[in-house]
Amino acid sequence: MQKVSLEYERKLRYTVCSLEGINMSSSSNSSSSSNSSSSSNSFSSSDTPSDKHGIKLKRYVQTKYVINNIDGFRMKVEALDANGMSNSIFRYLRGPLSASTGSYQDDFDGICSPSDLEEFYENTPEPGANPAWFRKSYVDLVFRSQATANEAWEMMLSDVKILIKTLDTMEAIQPEITVSIGDPLN
Repeated sequence: MQKVSLEYERKLRYTVCSLEGINMSSSSNSSSSSNSSSSSNSFSSSDTPSDKHGIKLKRYVQTKYVINNIDGFRMKVEALDANGMSNSIFRYLRGPLSASTGSYQDDFDGICSPSDLEEFYENTPEPGANPAWFRKSYVDLVFRSQATANEAWEMMLSDVKILIKTLDTMEAIQPEITVSIGDPLN
């Protein structure tokens, strides 16, 4: 499990997400057990459905949570079945090597932008990169409460919707200018 980067955590705390057009049929209950059985979430928008890019997000949550009795809530989100893009949409920043564990601290930092998808390596940072950004197809996080995890889930959905819309928009290019340099044929 990774921890959420400080910047994304601040964004989570102070951002109110507006999720117009996202149908979320959630079956979680904050005071008893919450199962994410085979409920299906629709990420398509009433605006213009994407026929170029798309992705499925599968959310896993712990099976039991009782407010004021259990002090944490685990949520894992996996990206799969991407269309016209990579499944690795979760951006990470690799921290320093820990002397106590002998491994690197990888912090989830948010959903990738189109530039991040092009520039950052999958599963491990580019050798020698500083800062050491990379991408994964999943994120596994622990939150202080189920409510905070639900807010993070909603932010992820909103950010992925923006990513898909941006990738689709970037497909529509047209000639802007032609510059002749030297002595071209025509």
